[in-house]
Amino acid sequence: MLRKQIMAVIAAVAVAASAFIGAPTATAASDKVLNWGSAVDVTTPWEPYAMSDGHFRPIMALAYESLLKVRTDGKTIDPGLATKWVWKGNKALVLTLRSGVKFSDGTALDAAAVKANLDRVLVNKYAGPRTGALNNVSDVAVVNPTTVQVNLKQPDSLLPLWLSLNMGYMVSPKAIASADKTGNLADLLTATDGTGPYVLNWGASVKGSKYTFDRNPGYWQKGAALTKAFPFDQIVVKVYTNATARANALRSGDIDIALVGAFDMPAVDKAGFQVITENLDVIALRLTDRNGENVKALGDLRVRQALNYAINRDQFGAFGVGTSQSFTKGLDAYNPKWDDFYKYDPAKAKSLLAAAGASNLTLSVAGIADPTFSAIAQIVQADLRAVGVTLNITNEANIFAAAGNPKYQGFFFPYGAASSASVVNDIFGPGKVRLNPLGQSDPKLMALLDTYLASTKAADQGKAAQAIGQYVTSNALEIPLARLTYYVGYNQKKIKGVSFTTGNVYPQYFGISPK
Repeated sequence: MLRKQIMAVIAAVAVAASAFIGAPTATAASDKVLNWGSAVDVTTPWEPYAMSDGHFRPIMALAYESLLKVRTDGKTIDPGLATKWVWKGNKALVLTLRSGVKFSDGTALDAAAVKANLDRVLVNKYAGPRTGALNNVSDVAVVNPTTVQVNLKQPDSLLPLWLSLNMGYMVSPKAIASADKTGNLADLLTATDGTGPYVLNWGASVKGSKYTFDRNPGYWQKGAALTKAFPFDQIVVKVYTNATARANALRSGDIDIALVGAFDMPAVDKAGFQVITENLDVIALRLTDRNGENVKALGDLRVRQALNYAINRDQFGAFGVGTSQSFTKGLDAYNPKWDDFYKYDPAKAKSLLAAAGASNLTLSVAGIADPTFSAIAQIVQADLRAVGVTLNITNEANIFAAAGNPKYQGFFFPYGAASSASVVNDIFGPGKVRLNPLGQSDPKLMALLDTYLASTKAADQGKAAQAIGQYVTSNALEIPLARLTYYVGYNQKKIKGVSFTTGNVYPQYFGISPK
């Protein structure tokens, strides 16, 4: 019944929205300007270590470049600011830097600059959303001005991948010198200072509304190669945190591309805009108290499995594809047979709860005030109520800050990553990280992760990844619900080359060009 009500709302919204705002046009703005619709605002300093991935990566990559680059398949590594990388044994990676590269303040990129960036985490202990990627790094050594060596505490075969993501994006040493007591870079509150093809024009920006990026006149790539790789003279990031407002902005011509919500997609599609889809992030009820430190029952495997058996994942068809596993397609820890590991079985759920003495369990969790996520949370709440579990949901404006409150035993949140190791690090520890704010970890899982990272052969790493996937699923470390269907709408009369990137819900601007 609840799913039918949700589908009826989607249909009603589509009909109402289609009554206004026109079809895509080719003359909405200059073809040298890309108007990018963002679902998030930038509330941190304008630097990579302070930002998470997802929606922020396309924005971050305008002004900053990484040491290495990962292709859209999420696996293949290409040169970036480093033109060459060679393993020295299995505990040191030697990188040769590209010559002639400068930060936008004019400072040259050299090995000392790379060390200064990584030392923010290794020495100064700066903690950002993705700094856990450097957990296995011991130190960084300057070999010569163009060569840097990254040394490991223990083998980590994914280090080249980590250096193609947030931890590989380089900031000018001058900006690093402006760090305050919390480690945030004061110089980057209203500016960028990277080596990327664009720079933030704060004078043409409006905080919370739009951020204008102009070409970086000192960018190392020149001529035809530059205009082919980065064809837009200006990119304007316009913030629409409300999904319907964002869809309407696309249809009105204010923006050229945007993430479109499930409730708004029918109207965008009907208006004639190109819509691409992909099942990416896994939305789950992420159990922060999975060890039962605050609610003892959650430390019982039978209880966590019961919560999973209680959910009818077929109900999520309006939003994605139901799944019982935390790893999305494309990751080596994914296995299709685990999608229905916890087949809907309320009778079994009740039996397990009774055996664990938790028949009248009450849980409190944090939710997100978003139409899609709220609808999913209501379905979960109803299913758990049917097996005797009371789920109290409080929507929070800042979901990450709220999730760390011990009054909550979990929170609803979607997550995708470029690697299986990222999923383990970010959700299950070690330490208090963004998606594991209470810091409850599992030594057996961490041991499996160490085996995975130490594997240098693809076959061995694949086997280790499958062991991780099986352990997380069979031990019910969280309650996966569905691989969400993401919709990106764009004006196909203005731009082309739009595609998804593995592990990211949003396309990157690389490859997008005027029609």
